[in-house]
Amino acid sequence: MNPECVEIQVKGNAVKVPATEINGRRVVVSGKWLKLAVVQDEEVVEGEVVDDPEIFIGKLKSDELKADIFTFRQRFPDVSPRFKYSLEWDNLAIIPITSFDNWWKVFRRKRGGM
Repeated sequence: MNPECVEIQVKGNAVKVPATEINGRRVVVSGKWLKLAVVQDEEVVEGEVVDDPEIFIGKLKSDELKADIFTFRQRFPDVSPRFKYSLEWDNLAIIPITSFDNWWKVFRRKRGGM
């Protein structure tokens, strides 16, 4: 399967990169020397980013994208590693916001009751 080209932003600049679709997810590859494959917009996709990494990676290997490294996220609040791959922890600043009024009350309390 020949990869298509899509436009992504890299450091604020529009760049055309090769891409393909695997299991309903668009995968893009960027980089010159080391090719990094990622699920495009993975932070906003619905459901699991990658349901079965073995199948996903197998399809990625058979594609013509020629990626050296594939990265994907495991969704919060699932904090126990589910897969046997190397991982890097990332820090997230997360607060529950149920409504603006609720958030505003907490914000005002923390700021000294404005």
